[in-house]
Amino acid sequence: MLAKFAWLKNKLSQKSLVGLDQLTKATQARGFTPFRWLHTGDNRIKPGSQEARRLAKAGLHAPERNLTLH
Repeated sequence: MLAKFAWLKNKLSQKSLVGLDQLTKATQARGFTPFRWLHTGDNRIKPGSQEARRLAKAGLHAPERNLTLH
């Protein structure tokens, strides 16, 4: 997942996606997390684990089952 996340952030830096990159940065500036990992299977990443810390360091929360949009 970290490799996919790095690919996505790199993709957003391309000129053709400048509008989406600006929306992403505006979302962050307002205090929201623009990137979420939604899982459909089992989540084996436990809070406080090494995997969870690596995700947080990269700027990604642990996998979530549901997401509520406001």
